[in-house]
Amino acid sequence: MKTMNTLTKFGAGALGALALTIGAAGIAGAQDDAPAEAAEAVEETHEERRAARGERRAAKKEAIADIVGLSVEELSEARRSGQSLAEIAGDNVDEVVEFLTNNVEERIAARVEAGRLTEEEAADRLANIEERISERIENPEVRERGERRGDRANRGANATPGDQAVDS
Repeated sequence: MKTMNTLTKFGAGALGALALTIGAAGIAGAQDDAPAEAAEAVEETHEERRAARGERRAAKKEAIADIVGLSVEELSEARRSGQSLAEIAGDNVDEVVEFLTNNVEERIAARVEAGRLTEEEAADRLANIEERISERIENPEVRERGERRGDRANRGANATPGDQAVDS
C-alpha cells in the first residue's frame, strides 16, 4: 500500500510539473504576441490621431478663410506669397484671433477631460494664449510641416546651431 501511495504521489507530482510547464509555455507564447499587438494598437492610434489632426487643420483653415472672406485656395496662396495672417485678415484680425483662441481652449479642455493633461498643465499652456496667437499671426513666415516647432530633422547630437530653425 505504501508503494501505491508513493507511486500516486509521484504521478501527481509529475502531472503537476507537466501542467506548470505547459502553462508557462502558454504564458510565454502570449507574452511574445503582446508587444506586436501593442505596437499595432499604437500604430492604429497614431494613424487615427494623424487623420483627426489633418481634418482639424482643414476645418480650421476653412473657418479662417470664411472669416476673412476668401476661399481656402486664396488664403493659402496669400500665405505662400509672404503675407501674414494678420495682413490677410485686415479688419477681421480680432475675429481670427478669437476663433484661434477658442480653438486652442477647446482642444486643451478636451485633453484635460480625457486625462491627457492636468489642470495645472492646461493653465500653463493657456497662459497669455491670446497674445501669443496675435504675435504668431503677425508673422509673414510660412512654415512647412515639420518646421512648426523648429526643424526636427536637424535636432540631435549632430546638429549645429545653424541647423536649428528659430521658432518665433
